[in-house]
Amino acid sequence: MSGNGGAGAEVVVIGGGIVGTATAYRLAEGGARVTLVDAGELGRGTSASSFAWLNSAHKRPRAYHDLNVAGMAEHAALGREFGAAPWLHSVGGLSWSVTAAGQEGLRRDAARQAGWGYRTEAITTGRATRELEPGLAVDPTIVPEFWYAPDEGWVDVPTLIRHFLDRATALGTTIRTHEAVVTIEQTGGRATGVRLASGATLAADALVNCAGPRADEVAALLGWSLPLDRQPGLLAITGPTRPSGRCVCHADAITFRPDPGGGLVLAHAEDLDRTVSADTPTDPPPAACTEALARAARSYPSVAAAGIAAARIGVRPLPRDGVSIVGLIPGHTNAYVAVTHSGVTLGPLLGRLLAGEIMGAGEAAQLAPFCPARFTAGASRESCRES
Repeated sequence: MSGNGGAGAEVVVIGGGIVGTATAYRLAEGGARVTLVDAGELGRGTSASSFAWLNSAHKRPRAYHDLNVAGMAEHAALGREFGAAPWLHSVGGLSWSVTAAGQEGLRRDAARQAGWGYRTEAITTGRATRELEPGLAVDPTIVPEFWYAPDEGWVDVPTLIRHFLDRATALGTTIRTHEAVVTIEQTGGRATGVRLASGATLAADALVNCAGPRADEVAALLGWSLPLDRQPGLLAITGPTRPSGRCVCHADAITFRPDPGGGLVLAHAEDLDRTVSADTPTDPPPAACTEALARAARSYPSVAAAGIAAARIGVRPLPRDGVSIVGLIPGHTNAYVAVTHSGVTLGPLLGRLLAGEIMGAGEAAQLAPFCPARFTAGASRESCRES
């Protein structure tokens, strides 16, 4: 079922990260009376601690890959709609490996991605280090080629969230921060309102759960078990480097990209991620940051002198089957969820498509394989397509 909104409908969006703010903006644009609720500060949760890689590399199955490709395009389209896209850095991605096994794995990945129409090309190490990322120092006798994905990049998430919020509030959206939702009122499978920790109540013609790593807790208030894991991720931010970074770079044991402050953001080291939790202090930075810096310095030498300036730990929501959960919650007629591990790439697209469904535009075919109903007893992704 779709279409629980319309001009003047009261819609409560829970969660003020990139997915929640995108959804709130699109709902308000469609004429809904939106209240955006967050238990903390808007944009200060997972969205603020994301590596923010814009990509569809390694995304499977094919439907999920295609959704992420559409998400990448949505950022560019949003920039055209807004007249500028200061959050969007379409700088390309570079991947390489110093091992024969790693190089063969990159070739296999590139062949699969090419078969799906995803632009990835082999380039010489000389071109990579001279033209695309001059800060790299990689021996071409060990690394004969790089793989370049020109459509990839990274997103300045706080800037994008500010754009969504400015437009949403201009359209009348009400913001409630430091207000946890403690109860969702329901009648006959229909959400009728929420009660906040402060005791305040909000009426709702429709409700959208965009609470990221806490989306399962919100879903539990509706009596639905959302299969979600939480995955801590460490970001180490360096001081300014000379030369400054340009691309999103993927080495064997570390990934890095430019930081707005002039340094590099170091991330995606799974063994280092396992050394931290959501409660790990970041001041001073965890010891794992020193190892991240050493790994980056093997291919980007100037980063060693830059040192670690700061650290952040984000807790990422990871649906149990690895792909997004978006749509109407089973057993409910007006309660929706949007939770994904690819929030930065997909946030603007999911916000637009889900808001359209809520406002009566119909269910988006792109979202069919990701419906929450696939987790009901005896269901599968095929049941999403059939529903």
